[in-house]
Amino acid sequence: MASLFSALTHFLLAADVPVDPLPAAAKRSAISPELLLVWLHVAGNLVWIGACVAMGFVLTAKEGDAKIRGALARRIHLKVAMPAFAVSFVAALIRTGMDIKGYFVQHHWMHGKLLFVLAVIALHHILGARARKMEAGSMQEAGPSGMLTLVLAGCAIVAAFFVVLRFPN
Repeated sequence: MASLFSALTHFLLAADVPVDPLPAAAKRSAISPELLLVWLHVAGNLVWIGACVAMGFVLTAKEGDAKIRGALARRIHLKVAMPAFAVSFVAALIRTGMDIKGYFVQHHWMHGKLLFVLAVIALHHILGARARKMEAGSMQEAGPSGMLTLVLAGCAIVAAFFVVLRFPN
């Protein structure tokens, strides 16, 4: 039996056939760094967009004092939305940096996604500034915060459309 194993090993090594110690199932179950970064990006987006929508709901609520609503919305902004945004943004930068040509030259859907993502980022910061002003008392009512929240959610949905359907490609 030992000589059969030795003969097979010699044959495989002599024929320049790579001997792979990992079975195919183990390779499929391994998490690649690329997929881990995409997962971090998507998870960060879910929390970030959810927190932004929560900020909008708190700012536009009819109950409670404007300063208290502003303070609560600001806390959501600083403790939930900003950290989630940071995770999403850093994961996206690293993942994009791993394949710049693929994302910006070959995948045309990325251009549409980024346009709407920039709108979401801007609206996120506008809602955060409105929360800060309401907390400070320099703004008594939410004003257009409800509409800004709807536009933010709509832009996030359109950005997801470009990614999932890979439109145009």
